[in-house]
Amino acid sequence: MLSFVFALALAQNSHQQFGELLIQTEHEFKAQPEQSNFRAWVAEVKTASGAITQVISVVETDLAKLENKPTPQLICDLHDRANRTRQGFSGQLFKTELTEINGLPMVVLVGSALTRDVAQRPINTYHVSAALSTESKAYEITWLTYIGGDDYTNAIKAVRSVQLKSDSLTHTPKALIGTIGPYTLLGAPFRFLLNKPASANTEVRPSEEQTGRYIGSISESEWYATAEIALYSDNPSQITAESLLTALGYQEWLKSEPKPVAKLVEGIHVFESIKVSDKRHARIDIATQGKFICAVIVSADSDKPLPDRKTIALLP
Repeated sequence: MLSFVFALALAQNSHQQFGELLIQTEHEFKAQPEQSNFRAWVAEVKTASGAITQVISVVETDLAKLENKPTPQLICDLHDRANRTRQGFSGQLFKTELTEINGLPMVVLVGSALTRDVAQRPINTYHVSAALSTESKAYEITWLTYIGGDDYTNAIKAVRSVQLKSDSLTHTPKALIGTIGPYTLLGAPFRFLLNKPASANTEVRPSEEQTGRYIGSISESEWYATAEIALYSDNPSQITAESLLTALGYQEWLKSEPKPVAKLVEGIHVFESIKVSDKRHARIDIATQGKFICAVIVSADSDKPLPDRKTIALLP
């Protein structure tokens, strides 16, 4: 029995090889029909009832067969752009981080997005992906999980522990990539400093004046935060902190006592502490630029401290 348990643990922690790339995963991949200049492997993870909970893909591109060979940095840039504009997805709030592997650039994306299930209902999807290259090959790993939790943690661990084989040497990423940092939505003029990916709200709808609306939430044991974006067809007329807050639907919070007063920090209106009820208080970062209003709102019980702006904030 002991040897069986050991063998199982070993299998779960072993690396699978795709060309020169090694990934730590226990899931079974199926090779896809090979194309002229690339090949791919895909794993679908399902529940006992057949519902898909994860989709993992690995793509190897033969750079020698491309008419115009991209630079290693361009490979990273194209991967970032492609995932932020991926067909069938929206609300891609991602953190992009660059590192190196064997002296060449490697990019890692972590975040979340909205997509639709088989019944065409909107669902939140957690995303981890990476792009890296050797002199002759480019590799892209994309990990989509619909549940989060351990599945998402394991996806991040797999990307962080990726390896490249070169002759008799094995190379690993220069830096460990985590979830803390500035998240961005393509086109939005502000950054969202978060401790981990937000879960996209599938029920939110734009108001009559808005052409787009996004709310992503983070729930921790002692506080709750939302990253919010409103898009308008023209530049919004609201320019004061109070009018911006009203535009996002939080006008009732402005009636609290003492009267909330915002201070301007690098172009961001910051309400340091607003009493939102007898038992709860909040901090609001809000700003506008172009056709966007963006905000980060964090709240906690009145007897609990709010995380500081080095942890959760709206950034220029």
